[in-house]
Amino acid sequence: MSKFKIYPKALLVLFVILIASCSKKEDKLAYAKQMLAGKSWYLMFATQENQTKSFVDKSTYSIQFLDSQKTADSDGITGTYQVIEQKNQLHILVAGITQNGVSANYTYQIDHIAPTILKISYTQNSILIQKTFMTNR
Repeated sequence: MSKFKIYPKALLVLFVILIASCSKKEDKLAYAKQMLAGKSWYLMFATQENQTKSFVDKSTYSIQFLDSQKTADSDGITGTYQVIEQKNQLHILVAGITQNGVSANYTYQIDHIAPTILKISYTQNSILIQKTFMTNR
């Protein structure tokens, strides 16, 4: 009789694990969207080919991600953005347009996001570029 009690318990444990793992994926995406939106992000550091450049206390590149999923940056690019998850990695997809009407579509990988810090990376001309943004200068 005790054999039958093990199976329902095992099924319950598997069900709880399944539900918990699904909610973590949704929570991770929702958390990233919440942390990103409604803020202006200022470039603090850029790393390329093992060389880090500091922009602390300098007027430099910034980007706004609005709650309405619209974006605008200090280079004059405006458009829309979305946060997605692919292969267990978060990305920011931007569909923008320059002041001259040229399309500016790009994807950033989110390496880290918190209330006041955003670390992203992307590859350009086969070179990995990493950038750190903060919400205050």
